[in-house]
Amino acid sequence: MRILLIGQDEKLITSFRAVFGSYRAEVNCCSPADSVSTIAKDEPDIALLDTETCLALPPFFSQLERLYTCPITAGYYPILIGLIPRQIDVKHSRIYLDLGFDLVFQKPVDCDFFFSQVNALDRRIGIGKNTLISPHLLINTATQDCYLKNTNGTLLGHFRVSPVQFSILKLLIQSPRGIWSRTTLMRRITRENSAEISDRAIDKAIYKIRKIIADCLTTLSEQPSQWQIAAGYKHPFIHTQEGGGYYFFDALQLPSELALSWSSPPINGRPYEGGWETTAMYSTQKCG
Repeated sequence: MRILLIGQDEKLITSFRAVFGSYRAEVNCCSPADSVSTIAKDEPDIALLDTETCLALPPFFSQLERLYTCPITAGYYPILIGLIPRQIDVKHSRIYLDLGFDLVFQKPVDCDFFFSQVNALDRRIGIGKNTLISPHLLINTATQDCYLKNTNGTLLGHFRVSPVQFSILKLLIQSPRGIWSRTTLMRRITRENSAEISDRAIDKAIYKIRKIIADCLTTLSEQPSQWQIAAGYKHPFIHTQEGGGYYFFDALQLPSELALSWSSPPINGRPYEGGWETTAMYSTQKCG
C-alpha cells in the first residue's frame, strides 16, 4: 500500500515513516504546495493530510476535483484521510468529512485502529494494488488468499485454491461479465503458470473452484439454506455461457442485505489490469 503524507511537520513525517514501514506500507512525503501535482504523478493509494500544516483545504479539494475529471487521470481517486489536532473535539470531525475527507483521525494516531479502518475500506471498495473484489468476494493476488465477505466489507469466510485455479479466478473477476472461451483461458493460464493446460483441465479446475466456494459457504455461521443465488444463475460467482465459455458475475445474495439487482445479460469484455492490496497484520503503535 502506497501512502502519501502531505504536511510540513518533520517529527510527524519521521514517525510515520518508521512505524508504517512495519505495516509493509510505502510512505512518501510532500509539501502542501506540491500535493496535487504529486498525487497526479504518483497516484498513491492513500493521501494523508496533516490539517495543521495544510491550511488551504477548500482550494486543495477544488484542485483535486479537477484532477479526478481530467481525461488523463479520470477514474483515479485516492482515499483521503485527514489528521486533526488532539484538541479538536472528535464530534467536530464531521466538518472535515463534509469537506471531502473519507476518514479523519486525531493525533497521535493509533496505528492499529488506523489500519483496521483502512482495511475495512479496502474490503469494501479496494485501495491497494493487489486486491480484487466483488460485493461478496475478495482475493489477494500477492498471497492468493480468497475471502467471502458481505457488501459492508466484513470477511465471512476464507478459502484457498491451487495456483491454476487461482489464475482462472483472478482472470474472471478482473472482467465481470466478460466471457472467456476455453481456448483463451488455456492460453492465458499456460502463460502465467508455465505449464500446458488442456480444455478439459479448465473445466475440471472451474468445477473444483465452484465446489470449494460452495463448501466454504456451508461452513459459515448462517444456515446454508439462507444463502441464495440470484434468479437465472446456478453458482455464486463463476458461470457458464452456453457455446461461449465462462464468465464472472457476483450472483450471491445474503439474507442480511438487499439483493443486488444487476439484470443485464453477459457481454463480451476484456479484463482490465490492476487491482488492490490488503495490508499486513498489525502491532499497536502510535504516530505523531
